[in-house]
Amino acid sequence: MSLQVTAAGTKTFYVQMRIGGTPRRMMLGHFPDVRIEDARRKAAARRMEVAAGADPYERTRVARQGATVATLFEDFMERHARPHLSAKTAKQYEDVWRLHLAPSVRCASPA
Repeated sequence: MSLQVTAAGTKTFYVQMRIGGTPRRMMLGHFPDVRIEDARRKAAARRMEVAAGADPYERTRVARQGATVATLFEDFMERHARPHLSAKTAKQYEDVWRLHLAPSVRCASPA
């Protein structure tokens, strides 16, 4: 277990271990919200999970992955814009998305 202190003074507890040969660093919490005794208990629990064959890092990584802006926009268009707005307005929303908001792939140099 380790404690990282940033230049701003934020103190964060971490546990470091290898899971399947890959080094992993998992945050346990910020001080003073998490006391050192609690951080030690959490670190021990994470180590026990790994010893039992589980991968707590993967579980938390998957839980953190939410919907992307693109999927949220498409959901909005399907549930609200297309059924409830005029076709012209829905088309304008799609144009704004395509021209200004959608992630774009940019080439480093012209082909």
